[in-house]
Order: sequence, then C-alpha cells, then structure tokens
Amino acid sequence: MLLSNSTDTLLIMNTINFYNESRQEVMIFSNFSVQKNEPNFDNFVSFTVNVNYANFKGTIVTECLQADIENLFRDLQKMYNFKIQTILFIPNIEKQIGLKFNLLENGYIKVAVELLQNIFGNNIYTAKLQFEYGINQSFLPELIGEFSTVLANANFK
Repeated sequence: MLLSNSTDTLLIMNTINFYNESRQEVMIFSNFSVQKNEPNFDNFVSFTVNVNYANFKGTIVTECLQADIENLFRDLQKMYNFKIQTILFIPNIEKQIGLKFNLLENGYIKVAVELLQNIFGNNIYTAKLQFEYGINQSFLPELIGEFSTVLANANFK
C-alpha cells in the first residue's frame, strides 16, 4: 500500500519481517517513507525498526539511502543463490542499525544485529542493543519477496 502527501514524501505501508529459525518474529522494518525531489534529501528512506528478541524489546526510527535498501535486497538474492557468503548492511546516513548475514556451509545463516540510539542532552550518550540469531536459507525467499514489495511500492526508479 502506498500513500503520498504534499511534500513529495511517499509512505509505504508494507513491512519486512525477520524471523528466527523457530519462525518467531525477531525484527520488523515498517513505516517506510521516501523523500522525493528535495534538495540534499532526494531518495532518503526513513523507517521504523521494531525488535522483540529474548526479553528485549525496542524501537528506533532510522534513515538510509535508497541504494542501501536496494543493495541489501540484491545481496539477499545472491546469498540465496550461494553467490556470496556474507552480507553487511550498515546504512550510509544514520548508522543506527547494522546487520550481518553469514552463510555457513549447511545452508544455515547466522544473523548479527546491532541497534544504536544516540541520546542528546548536556552530553551525548549511546544506547546499544546487539544480538544474534539463526535462520535457514529457506527463509530467504519470503524475506526477499517482502523487500521486493517495499521497493516496488517505493517507486524508486
């Protein structure tokens, strides 16, 4: 689903869901908005990251370039086809989220996640959440499909 407002911001209502090997939802990317036709901010993608892992829950809003999302999408496709072993997703702008996918020889994928949130006041402090989980390579087609839907609805081209 796609919404638009008068400031050339596209709001994409789709989600990208990350599951662990037990098919429990670990992380969700949602509330995508894409800045269009704005000087210095063209094709910036803002989105919400919700994490629910073990006893930890958290939400951050972050930004990246459209190319960051497109590259992650392409790299996931390559990993599914055994063309690459490792994917790093560290957006060029905010760097509030980092993902690392490592494909092991048995089709098992170890996923490392790092979320950062700077807290501003008299000083700058950082809150950080790091965790790892595993998935089977067979989970990738659904994940790739969700990225494809978000990218198609974002009308990046």
